[in-house]
Amino acid sequence: MNGCFRLAVVVSLAGLGTVSSWAQEARDFTGYVEVGGAGAGGSVDVEWRFWRRVGVRMGVAYMPRFLLTGTTAVGPIVGMGVESADWGDCAQFGFGLTRFYETSDPLNTYRDRNDFLYASIGYRYLQMDGSLMLSLSLTPLFPLKREHGQWPIYPWLGASVGWRW
Repeated sequence: MNGCFRLAVVVSLAGLGTVSSWAQEARDFTGYVEVGGAGAGGSVDVEWRFWRRVGVRMGVAYMPRFLLTGTTAVGPIVGMGVESADWGDCAQFGFGLTRFYETSDPLNTYRDRNDFLYASIGYRYLQMDGSLMLSLSLTPLFPLKREHGQWPIYPWLGASVGWRW
């Protein structure tokens, strides 16, 4: 479990080491919808690049009943990512936390919480401001609760489409 997640964290933090060599800062936003990925079922996210290639992600995740836990769940996503280029075709690396609040009945009362760490590696197409963003990523999910005495890994894929401004 920890090997894949640690690798994603190391790669992402290694990207931070090159920040001092970047001559120009970029502060821009990308809003997108993701199917799969860190939200399991999907998510609506906003990403803020506080340096040219480094950004933070905030969003709301949705997991339908048939995925992972057997109950419908919603919750926040927070994360951090690094890209290999300012725009155009680039590799992306990231890590973060998704918290799901499961619903137990038709009244949608929240009864349980499941936390997942995620790591991602993938491809992103991103142009200058005011343009389309496309992304495909491998995003394994690592539950923070042991299941049957084991630490499972859920291999997951994500596809995103959004707009950068």
